[in-house]
Amino acid sequence: MARVASPVLQLLLTVLGTLVMTGGEEIRVPPSIVSPVEGLQLSYTEHDRVEVKCSATGQPPPSYKWLWDGNDINSDYITFSATTGILTIPSLTTREEGSFVCYARNTFSNGMTATAVSATVEIRVARVGDFVKRSIESYSGTEGNYVTIPCDKILRKYYGAITFKWYTVLGSRNDEVFPDERKLIDQGGNLHFSYVLESDERAGSTTYKCAISSIKANVIRIGNENSLTVTSTGPIRNSAPRLEYSTSGSFLIVEIGKNATLECVFSGYVSSNIPSETVPRVTWFEQDGRAITQGSRYDITSNGRTLTIMNVTEDDEKNYRCRGTNSMGSDEGSLALNVTSRPIWVHRLESTTVVEGKDAVFSCVTRSAKGEQSPSQPKWSLNTNQMDSTYDPYKYQFNADKTTLTVKFVNKDKDIACFQCKVANSVGMVQDNGCVIVIKPIEIRVRPAAEQSVKKGDVVDLTVVATTDPLYEPNMTYSWIFKNVTYSGNKAPPRVTYDLVNNRAYINTSRLTDKKFKYIAGLYRRVVAHPVQTVYVDVTVTTEAESASRWKHFKWVSCFYR
Repeated sequence: MARVASPVLQLLLTVLGTLVMTGGEEIRVPPSIVSPVEGLQLSYTEHDRVEVKCSATGQPPPSYKWLWDGNDINSDYITFSATTGILTIPSLTTREEGSFVCYARNTFSNGMTATAVSATVEIRVARVGDFVKRSIESYSGTEGNYVTIPCDKILRKYYGAITFKWYTVLGSRNDEVFPDERKLIDQGGNLHFSYVLESDERAGSTTYKCAISSIKANVIRIGNENSLTVTSTGPIRNSAPRLEYSTSGSFLIVEIGKNATLECVFSGYVSSNIPSETVPRVTWFEQDGRAITQGSRYDITSNGRTLTIMNVTEDDEKNYRCRGTNSMGSDEGSLALNVTSRPIWVHRLESTTVVEGKDAVFSCVTRSAKGEQSPSQPKWSLNTNQMDSTYDPYKYQFNADKTTLTVKFVNKDKDIACFQCKVANSVGMVQDNGCVIVIKPIEIRVRPAAEQSVKKGDVVDLTVVATTDPLYEPNMTYSWIFKNVTYSGNKAPPRVTYDLVNNRAYINTSRLTDKKFKYIAGLYRRVVAHPVQTVYVDVTVTTEAESASRWKHFKWVSCFYR
């Protein structure tokens, strides 16, 4: 066994002379997008000034580049700052509309680069196209019966939030038709009358016109003419409810997180001086018969004819029933809500910090909403460049369904990079970034002898000094484990003198009583750690008295078996 018998002063001088710290290591952290991380659809008034900021962290600080519809921006009307990440359109017109993505890139001292990409930002001018001109459409009904007038057969594309309105038009005069107990404007813009009155008739020079109002653009596009002729047959007869209209088609397909609007319109009439009592009372039920009431995520409006389910989840995919009731009877309708989604993240791509020489593992796992077709296989990119057969299969290894990528034996000078994965289904696409941060390992620069046999008066050397990557140098900690007790910070095992500043540690046995000297024997474990790595340095100390005792025991056992 090694024997340490140097004086304390000699030990400390030796330690100080050995402490040669690693120099010149660069902190390298690839970009991490802070915003935008989720896709955005932005609409503005024409000629608005538009500024969208892309921000990312990284060391050295990243530079920024925006792409417009997948191409470099070479325009006098769109600019961006490589240092602040701000995309600027001084005066937005339809000419500058499109999809924009931001690349954040940093370059290290060895010339290597790492690039992360933001989510897509769609920028549009809020507007509504003009209606396609057509000749007047004529509609008719009998007083007390149901009538509907479509907004238009062809609705022009619009951007930004809109509302549908209806007007009766006479020359240059437009009088708005407001929804009430009898009248409903559905989410497609169609006008419904639970029953019509003679006063609803508009024919000849006065007609009904549907209009689309753009809130952002502050404009109303008024559509084509529709006439309504109402025939009177005397007093309106009481009649039982009958379902005339319920939400269907694309309005019943709603993405997770959005609001679903379900509508039912019933005909039917009961004579009353109170207008709300003349029309059927509408109530809503889930498929199991449970009544749906106002509150929580449910909003019931338009005299009960509209049910809004806010922030839908997969569990909201079911049949809903609407029931119209009056004193003459009742009728019901069933609406099947289809809750769908772009691929849903099960395990997002996450950045990882890896000690040099280890493997970096990335996962990109998604699923579709319940009952939907499974997502496509992920498509991977390295620093935004799609990975294909040209990439080294021994360096970059995928599992069978490409949901996991393993980067083998990472190297700080070569492998700090960002990876992107894209996954699509029938609804849309999601993408994510994950970067590998490679750090130098913890290196023990000063290490004591692993086994030390000492006699009274000797100095036990327990000094451990380590270095690590500068990124984690401030987070590196030292602790001790001795006889199943942990000593952290400036605490040390009994009889150990510890210099917290220089991490020098020793036991000067010349100052110990015989009893205390006896109890210094044992395993001293030095724990050097930071959030990514932990290293152990073990020193076994035996005392001369302990060694002699073991020698006597060995000779006694030998004689016994002789």
